[in-house]
Order: sequence, then structure tokens, then C-alpha cells
Amino acid sequence: MVTTIGGIINKLVPDRDVQIKIQAEIEKQLINIEADQLSGQREINKVEAASPSMFVAGWRPACGWVGAFGLAWQFVLAPMATWIATLCGSHIVLPVLPSGDLLNLVFALLGIGSLRSFDKWKGTETKSVK
Repeated sequence: MVTTIGGIINKLVPDRDVQIKIQAEIEKQLINIEADQLSGQREINKVEAASPSMFVAGWRPACGWVGAFGLAWQFVLAPMATWIATLCGSHIVLPVLPSGDLLNLVFALLGIGSLRSFDKWKGTETKSVK
């Protein structure tokens, strides 16, 4: 977007110094807009985290539990159940979870947790709202 605007400014404003000043001001305004959006999202996250309702504050932990259960099912429970069923003479077919999607979810959650641990280690963590 900045490149497109820069091209328009270059066509409309012949003076190179003025072009640079205008482009710098536009980039500054875009950075301010992005910072305002991030700040707003941060406030929304604080309100969600402070909510006593599990349906508001619990969606992040719920994703973690889904990931943990999915991994447990895929790599422990389903193979054990299949083995036990086979020993009992049954040939049941248990559902297989798409492990690629499951691992993406778990790795994303672990990455976020790692960043929080890194922030705590560096002393740059923000205090949670209670």
C-alpha cells in the first residue's frame, strides 16, 4: 500500500524533498494506526481474560485442552484401544485425527507459551488483570 501511495505521490509532486516528507508522514500515520489497533486488541484481551465466564476467558485454555486431548487420542488412546480390541478379537476402526492440523494448533500454543516464558525470564512480562 505504501509503495502504491509512493508511486502516486511521485507522479503528483515533482519536488523530491517534498515527496520524501509526504511519504514519511504517510508511513508514520500508518504505523500509528497499526499501534492503535494493537492497543485496542490488547484491551479486548484484558477484558476477556478478566471475565468470570468460562465461555469468554476459557477459549484459549480450551484450545490447549483440545490439542492435549487430540495428541493423547492420536498417539496413546487410539493405539492402545486398537491393540486391546485386537487382543479381544475385534477389528474396530477408530477415527484418525488429522495430525498435521493438530500439531499446528499445539505448536502455535506452545510457541505462545514459550514467548510468555521468555518474557517472564527477561522480566518484560505484563501483569495480568485480576
